[in-house]
Amino acid sequence: QWRWAALWLLSAVMRPVAAVVAARGEQPEVVIRYAVQPGVPSVAQSSLKARTSDLTASWAASEARAAEEQAKAASALEATALSQANAAGSEFQAGNAARFAEISAQKTQLLRKEAETVAQDTQRILDGLPAKLESAVHRAVSDAVANAVAKMNDEVGHVVTTAKRDSAIASSRAAAAAEAAAKPFQIAKLRTAQTMQAYANNAVE
Repeated sequence: QWRWAALWLLSAVMRPVAAVVAARGEQPEVVIRYAVQPGVPSVAQSSLKARTSDLTASWAASEARAAEEQAKAASALEATALSQANAAGSEFQAGNAARFAEISAQKTQLLRKEAETVAQDTQRILDGLPAKLESAVHRAVSDAVANAVAKMNDEVGHVVTTAKRDSAIASSRAAAAAEAAAKPFQIAKLRTAQTMQAYANNAVE
C-alpha cells in the first residue's frame, strides 16, 4: 500500500514540473551577457586622483595669473610707447617752432635790408632832383616805404601764425610767405623810380 502512496505522490509532483518545462519550451531563448564593471577604487587610487585634481586646478590658476600679468605688462608697454610718442611729438613741435622762428627772423632781417636799400636808393634819387620837387617826392616815397613795411610786418605775422597753426607745412609756407613779402619792396622801388622820373619830367617841362 505504501508503494501506491509513493507512486501517487511522485505523479502529483511531476505534473507541475512537466507543465513548467513545457511552458519554458514555448518561450524564446534569453541571451544573457556579462560586462566587467570597475571595482571600488582603493585608498591609494582615490588619493592619487585627488592630488591630480589639485595639481590641475593649481596649474590652471597659475596660467590665469600669468595671463593677467602678461596683459598688465602689455598695457604698461603700450602706455610707455604712447608716452614716448607724445614726447617725441612735443620735441618735434618745439624744434619746428624754434626753426620757424629762426627762419622768420632771418627773413625779417632780409626784408629790412631791402627796405634800407630802397630808402638809400630813394635818397640818392632825391639828391639828384630839383629842390622844389623834393618835398613832393619825399612824401610819395615815404608812403610807398610805409606801405611796404606794413605789408612786411603783416606777412611776417602771417608766417609766424601759420607756423604755429600747422607745423607740418609751416616751413614751406614760411619760405613762400617770405618770398612774397620781399616782392612789395621791389615793386615799391620800381614805383618810386617811376614816380621820381615823372616828377623829373614834369619839372623839366
